[in-house]
Amino acid sequence: MHPWLGTYINYHSIKRASMIGIVIMLLILTAIGTYGLDQLNKLNEIRKSLKHTNDVIVNLHSIYSTLEDAETGQRGFLITGDENYLATYNDASSKINGYTEQLRQLNAGRPYHKADVEMLQKSTNEKFNELKNTIELRRAKGFEAARELVLTNRGKDKMDEIRDMIDRFYEHENKLLAEREIEQDKKAKSAFLWLFFLCSAAIACQVIMGFITISFIEREKLSTEKLREQADLLDLSRDAVIVHDLDGTIRYWNRGAEKMYGYHSEEVLGKTSYKLLKVELPKPLEEIQKDILAKGYWEDELVHYTAKGNKIVVASRHTVNTDTDGNPVSILEINTDITAHKQAEQRQMALAEMKRVNSELEQFTYIASHDLQEPLRAIAGCLRILEKSHKDNLDEEAKELIHYAVDGSIRMSTLINDLLTLSRVDKNEAVLERIDLTDVLNEGIKNIIATVNETKAVITHDHLPVINAEKALLVQLFQNLLSNGIKFCKNKTPEIHVSATKKDGLWQICIRDNGIGFDSEHARKIFHPFKRLHSRDEYPGTGIGLAICKKIVERHSGTIWATSEIGKGSIFCFTITDFAQI
Repeated sequence: MHPWLGTYINYHSIKRASMIGIVIMLLILTAIGTYGLDQLNKLNEIRKSLKHTNDVIVNLHSIYSTLEDAETGQRGFLITGDENYLATYNDASSKINGYTEQLRQLNAGRPYHKADVEMLQKSTNEKFNELKNTIELRRAKGFEAARELVLTNRGKDKMDEIRDMIDRFYEHENKLLAEREIEQDKKAKSAFLWLFFLCSAAIACQVIMGFITISFIEREKLSTEKLREQADLLDLSRDAVIVHDLDGTIRYWNRGAEKMYGYHSEEVLGKTSYKLLKVELPKPLEEIQKDILAKGYWEDELVHYTAKGNKIVVASRHTVNTDTDGNPVSILEINTDITAHKQAEQRQMALAEMKRVNSELEQFTYIASHDLQEPLRAIAGCLRILEKSHKDNLDEEAKELIHYAVDGSIRMSTLINDLLTLSRVDKNEAVLERIDLTDVLNEGIKNIIATVNETKAVITHDHLPVINAEKALLVQLFQNLLSNGIKFCKNKTPEIHVSATKKDGLWQICIRDNGIGFDSEHARKIFHPFKRLHSRDEYPGTGIGLAICKKIVERHSGTIWATSEIGKGSIFCFTITDFAQI
């Protein structure tokens, strides 16, 4: 054989072998690539299944925590009667249908869960109806009636039933989660073994490619699990957690942000956060961005607007995220809603300012009233001296004018004293003591004993309670109401009866008289200062007595009202809180 032929044959053999090797290598690489892509798709499907299962679990948690929030709001309202406690209940009521509908959608492809979802939705509706009925009963009939309904344990039984259903859901979803994680592990291991077999029969590049593929799969698995754990943790936060580019383009939006602002993540991704939330900044945006990049963080209070246009104040904290080279790539923004706190601060400041103004007004009232007394006394004194010194030289008209002037001075002095009494009701700090209302009533009668004896008034009373209150003010209250009942009784012996009943945890005291009565349309008017239904010639007085009564009752967290018919007497009632029971 000619050497060059051998060389030729050898060359072509090597070339053919090389081509075959390349073809085999390409086939193996193609097979590896095809199989690897298939495995990645399957792993991706498993990952989606894992996320779907996790969404179901989170949704179940949301349903149960919403029910607990509703119960908490209801319980607070049942105990206190304060409507503010129903804010949590109302918020939960507005959210629950959304959560149950979301659960229905998540299980739309699971016919075997349809009945369970419908039963859970039905039970949650029944639970909210039970909460609503208890609240309405508390409003209509008071604490005791609501308490009796609660003690039937129907609400507890329904909550236990819902908890059992959710636990069954949890058990099933956790089982699915475990099975899918096992399946994911099996898929990964199967891919590893198959790739190892192919790569062991191939050239070094195929082995390297196999290891690269395996490494990629493992990293994808770990990355998926890590991202899932981080997303779950961030979604549990009530704060708004937002990740955006340096120009403000939103890349991540957690559940806390959805609840706070009313935008779903699908609506906001890719939008500019500053424009979306209509942020009111303390200084120009360019300066803030420079501070963030220079320091790596920035925090301040900002004003944002929700999807419904509501204005909220947030404590905002910005932190720069950097790459491995230390270059800034994005910004993590965490916002805490402090609107209620800021409103409370403003109310506190307004209250402090109101107290300051009231204090100044009280001081002014006292000083002005004291200074007014002096000229009145001087006028009355001069007129009496004039009448006494020149009585022989004064005709009847002059004496009558002097009498009117002196009487006017006395009435003005009485009016000033009554105004002082009215202004002082809230002036001093409350000093509560344990008092028997029977003793208080007797002391009030003693203060007007001359009037009682003169009119031969008959005052009776039922058993009266012992409570914690301000004694001096309650003596004044009974004294004014008794005087009122005696004064407005004409041409007959005044008969007054005092009774006490307990309603909804409050004592209701009623004072009934047999006086002239009044038209019921004036029932509110009579408690305003200077509002009189009769002239001073018919019935003397300044028109402030009942206003003082109203202020005393309100200082004891009560209300006062009156019912009457002309010619059939009047009933004055007021409620009073026993502060010892609060």
